[in-house]
Formats: sequence, C-alpha cells, structure tokens
Amino acid sequence: MVLKPGYNRLSSRQRILAYLLGRKASVLLGKSEAEAASPKTVASETGMPTGTVNPKLTELLADRLVQKTQGSEYYIAPALLSEAIGEMEKKEAK
Repeated sequence: MVLKPGYNRLSSRQRILAYLLGRKASVLLGKSEAEAASPKTVASETGMPTGTVNPKLTELLADRLVQKTQGSEYYIAPALLSEAIGEMEKKEAK
C-alpha cells in the first residue's frame, strides 16, 4: 500500500480507517489475500506509534466502525463500510 499526499493531514482515527479501507480495496482487487491487520502491522505500515494505534483501534471498535477477528486483527466488515467512509468524509476529526 502506498500512502498518498494528504494522508498526514488526517486525524489518527481517519488514518487508521484509510489504511484499513486500503487493505479492503486491495483484497477486492485481488492484489492481497489478507484484509485484517494486527495493531503491530497497522503501526509499522502507517508509521504511527503503537501508543496511538492501539487506543484508536479500541475506540473504532467501540464506535462500531471496525471489527476484530479472534486473532486480534482489525478489519472493516462489509456492513460497516458506509459508516467508515462517512467517518473519512467528516471535516473535523474526533
């Protein structure tokens, strides 16, 4: 996944959602097999500190914008897709 200009202007919450949406798109396009990502993977691939990623993933889970696998990996379920995109479209980040 390649992070584009403007990514760093997003809130940390939106950056994580953008990353997970990108992983979903990659799977749908047949470029990747794994949609879900561990907090460690999210942190390493986005460059965000784990101290930011872990609480934001917990927050996104509580807000029902992401789901968690039994293996503690996070992803955006099809039923949550429109809500996640809506969160990305918000002007002011939480």
